[in-house]
Formats: sequence, structure tokens, C-alpha cells
Amino acid sequence: MAQVEIDFPKFITHVKISNARRAKKDKSGNIINKNTVGTPNYKKINSQFIYSGSPRTRASVVEAMKKYLSANIVANYDLESLKESFYNKEIRIKCLITCPYNYGNGVIMKKGVLTVYPVKKEYIPTWDIGNLGFIWSKCFDDVLKELGLIKDDNVSIVKSTGSIEFIRNDNFEERNIRFIIETTYSESETEKRVNSYIEKQILSILLEISDENLINLFNIKNDNYKKFQIEFYREHLTKLLFKIKHESC
Repeated sequence: MAQVEIDFPKFITHVKISNARRAKKDKSGNIINKNTVGTPNYKKINSQFIYSGSPRTRASVVEAMKKYLSANIVANYDLESLKESFYNKEIRIKCLITCPYNYGNGVIMKKGVLTVYPVKKEYIPTWDIGNLGFIWSKCFDDVLKELGLIKDDNVSIVKSTGSIEFIRNDNFEERNIRFIIETTYSESETEKRVNSYIEKQILSILLEISDENLINLFNIKNDNYKKFQIEFYREHLTKLLFKIKHESC
């Protein structure tokens, strides 16, 4: 088993949805968001927008995240080297997120300005790491496929994903997302190699045994056809050995 690590230091925390918020009015026609009208509209990256956001918002956030991931991989990693590492193998992906203890509700965007609150001693977190990490993991899987680094992101290739670990670091500037990609030969490939080796060894041994042992092995009883059957089995075994040698990896 081998592994590849891909890091996204100082990962983006928000995505701009629009340059200026529209006015919202109540039933009486009064503007209820006077303080934010005209200011940029940002959405914080987490999985909640999947359930509560509009389809347009979901599409905008996901597209921005994929562009960010893709651009960083292209800029900081050798794509051919990555492809060589895991293109033809099954993979298992882990996600390690390093961020402040209060990241869930202590990192906010106010009128287009990012505000990071210090972690207070009495702070008790109410946010969960899955809410942050799930959408990052899904987008990362998609980007691996879009960049041609894996054949597909279905279950025949990606055997495990979405494993997310929180690593506390209250220095916001040292935040990081690390994806660890573990690679192995597929079970079918391993089985194929082992079976091929065993079959070659067995066939090689069979071709070396005496006619008498071959008669006993295949239970050849008819004296009139012994010679014919021996030749038939030897020819058949030879063809099998040739086939296995040329089909094995």
C-alpha cells in the first residue's frame, strides 16, 4: 500500500454568490435588510447549504470549490506523477482538516470582510467536522475525475471516502485541508496474479510428469485410447499454459 498527500493550505472559507445583495421586503413593503443591501453576498462553505440553499446557490458554491481545488492541484503538483501513483488502482481517501476550535461559528463574513474571532477559554463548540468536511470530500473526488487522475469516482475505484478528521490549531492562518489517498491493487487484480502464478506452476508440473502418472491422474482406463488421450491432455495443458503466460500481468 502506498499513499499520496495533497494539501490545501489557507483554504477558502467562503464563496461569493453575488457582488451586491438585493433588498428584502416584508409584507408591508419595508426593507428588512437595510444594513446589508448592496454589500457582497458570501456563503460560508459547509454542507448545510445542500439542504437549505437554493439550487442556484448550491451550484455556485460547488463550482467555486471545484475551481479552487483544481487550480491548486494543477499549480502545486505534477499531474502525471499523481496519475501514475493511483490511476490504475483502487483508492481510499481520508480528509484531515486543521482549523481553529471555533471555526464553525467564529469565522464569519461581514459585509465582504472576513472576521475571525479568537477562541475564548470558556468556548464550547456546537459545530461538527462532518458538516465542514463532507462537501470538501465530495468536491475533491469529483475533481480527481475531472483532472483525469482517476478513471472514475464510482465504487469500483473509490473504495472509501468521506473519512474526516479534525486537527485543532487556533492560528487561523495555519488552517489546512489535507487529503490522503491510499492506493492498493484491487482484490480482483491481486487474485488474478496469485491464481495465474499457481496455475502456471501446476501446469508446468503436469507437463513434466510421466505417461503412467498422467494415466493415473486423469483416470485413463481404456487401453485402446491411452495414447490418444495422453496426447490430448498434453496438448490441452500446453495450450492452457501458453494462454495463462500471455494473459497474466
